Amino acid sequence: MKKALVVFYSMDEGTKAIAEEIASTIKADVLRLVTKSEAEKRYYQHTESPDRMDELEIPEGEVRYIWGVESVDMNEAPALEDFELNPSNYDLVIVGTPVWSLNYAPPLNSFFSKVSLEGKKVAFFCTHEGMIGSTFKTMEKELESSVVIDVIDFQNVSMNLESNLKKAQDWAKSLIMKI
Repeated sequence: MKKALVVFYSMDEGTKAIAEEIASTIKADVLRLVTKSEAEKRYYQHTESPDRMDELEIPEGEVRYIWGVESVDMNEAPALEDFELNPSNYDLVIVGTPVWSLNYAPPLNSFFSKVSLEGKKVAFFCTHEGMIGSTFKTMEKELESSVVIDVIDFQNVSMNLESNLKKAQDWAKSLIMKI
């Protein structure tokens, strides 16, 4: 059987839920991108363990939104914790991100610069609350030496969790047919 890996960054539980559903459906391994420094964890509102969230000082509302826009616009590439899995060892790499400022989240810049997926089959998914902008177009540009087999977006995941999880299952099954 072909090996698949789901790589994702998640600011909240929406992208994480979709990534885990995709991985579970096709029995893929999972690689969650984690920023290295405590300051970046605060800014990117990310932690491996949900029970640690209350330890982090998280910007609220507009501050959080403005910071996200600025980090995308400045093309930031935060340092990531070391990977336990090597993406180049997989036949299919599925990359997921929330949409920030009509693009992918900055931790993916770090991932794209750190790994080579040349010639690998890849698929992309994103979660958003409105528009996806250039998210997939810029991801494809970053991995232009890869073979993009499909893309999909999931809107308002937290408000429509069950229907989005079903959509993720169906999409994941369709990906397996393409590798």
